Formats: sequence, structure tokens, C-alpha cells
Amino acid sequence: EMERFQSAMTEVGKTVPIEEARQRVLDSLIDETLLAQAADHSGFELADSELDTRLAAVIAESGGDQPFETWLAANQFTLEDYRLALRRSLAAGWQRDRLAEAVPMEVEQVHARQILVLGRNHADDVYRRLEAGADFATMVLQYDAVTGGDLGWFPPGYLTVEDLETAAFSLQPGEYSEVIESVFGYHILQVLERGDHPLSPDARLTLQRQALQDWLAETRANSTIEVLLP
Repeated sequence: EMERFQSAMTEVGKTVPIEEARQRVLDSLIDETLLAQAADHSGFELADSELDTRLAAVIAESGGDQPFETWLAANQFTLEDYRLALRRSLAAGWQRDRLAEAVPMEVEQVHARQILVLGRNHADDVYRRLEAGADFATMVLQYDAVTGGDLGWFPPGYLTVEDLETAAFSLQPGEYSEVIESVFGYHILQVLERGDHPLSPDARLTLQRQALQDWLAETRANSTIEVLLP
């Protein structure tokens, strides 16, 4: 597995330190094994005939028997090793799909907009003007005339700035936050609406990825994992 990983990195022009590569490969093997085991426990079944059909499709896509045998040898696989790896991969993929499908199409979300500036003093001045009665909708157009600072609808776990998201879900429609600092600058966020709302494709994909990571973390914590490599 290490040789295959390092070969793949070489093909894309990347160099990964040996210890990092080892950990990444080991983590990948553990994750796939946990997923495949969960799939088996949940009723996943793959008959030998179906595995043969999947293998035949892989061979056809590679150009036939001879190119496939050449690929096996170049990637340190025997045919039986590859069959085992393919079965584990299909089982793991089935479990991933179940986790992804469990993420609902509609969840509680917030619709918000923001004023974003680069300097702290500038942000504090904007905040003081808002506190003095300035209209947020009018002011935001001075800083983003195209979108009006609109962040759209988003669920918990979607924004990359955690403090901004925390503020968003602590506010009611019409309320705005204090100045929030991030690597992007200084934000003042106003909530426009909140409630159950259909997820955008990107937001649902983000939640699906998070659901997978959460599942793996919990499953690892509740599993006995022995690493028998030197």
C-alpha cells in the first residue's frame, strides 16, 4: 500500500515525508476496514458472481487481460489480492452511501448577510454607526454593491469561520452581531431569516462529508484497533 501511495504521489509531482505517508496509508486502510465491517453488519451482500462482474468491468476499462495484468504487477497486486481489495472497497462504498443518504434534504438554516472590512478601526466605526441607528441594508451596499453581502442560506457546520456561524445561530431575524475577527477581515453579520430550508447541493455535500468524518471518529473511538506493523 505504501508503494502504491508513493507511486501515485510521484505521478502527480508530490513528495510526502515517509512518516506522513505511512500514517495516511494506515488511516485509509483502517477507515476502509471499519466501513466495510459496518456494511457487512448492516446486511451488505456481494455474491462471487457479482464480484466477478465488477472485476470484468474493471478489466475491460483497462483495455483487456494483458494491460490489466501489467497494471496488477506494476501496482504490487496479485489477482486474489485485488479481488479482496475490490470487495472491501465496494463494501466501504456501500456504507458511505448509506451515511450520505441519511443526511436530510431540509434542515434548520439561517439566511444572513454581512459587512466585511479589512481594518479593526473601520469595523468598530461601522458598528458604532449601526448602534446609533444606521440602516444595515443601506450600509452593506457601500461595501458590497453587487450581492449586498448576502451569504445565502446555510446550515450549522457549513461556514468556514466558526465564530461567524456561532453568531449567526445565536441571532434572531433583524439582529446583527458584534465585530467578529477572522483571517478574511472583520465581519458584522445580520440574520435575515431562519428556519427549516432545503439544503443547497454544496451545503448537503459538506454535511455528508462531516457525517462521514463524525461516524469514523465515533467508530474508531468504540473499536479495538490493533496495528501489527513494525
